Amino acid sequence: MRKKIELYKAYTQGQEKLTYYLIALAVAAIGFSVTRSAELMLSIEQISLGIGVQFWAVSIFCGIRSIQYRLSHQQANLDLLRVEDGTHPEIVENPHHQGPAGEGILDAMEEQAVNGNLCSAWQLRLFYLGILAYLVWHVIQMYYNT
Repeated sequence: MRKKIELYKAYTQGQEKLTYYLIALAVAAIGFSVTRSAELMLSIEQISLGIGVQFWAVSIFCGIRSIQYRLSHQQANLDLLRVEDGTHPEIVENPHHQGPAGEGILDAMEEQAVNGNLCSAWQLRLFYLGILAYLVWHVIQMYYNT
């Protein structure tokens, strides 16, 4: 059982690190894009750069939502443990609600896990799409500068 707990901790820590790393990279990519394009005139050639920045911005949003879902999932897990051992304030006053409360918490935890995983997946996809859009912009810039 201890190995399972250690494996779960290692997995969640790796997931959190990846989320924070992708957020930091997307913020840096936006900053780099702004720096690279600060002296350029606004024109049609910058559309792909703008799209890339939007992809990175939404990637950041998805990463933050993923973290929020993960934290909500952990809070629900703590509440479930308190419901199961009868120490939750609402269960102490109404012990007959223990079963339905536990089921409701489990349903909420499942939904939080699904939504958190979906946000994590989109965070990564949007980050890569931002890179692709930036590269398209860069190639366009190279073409017009020759």
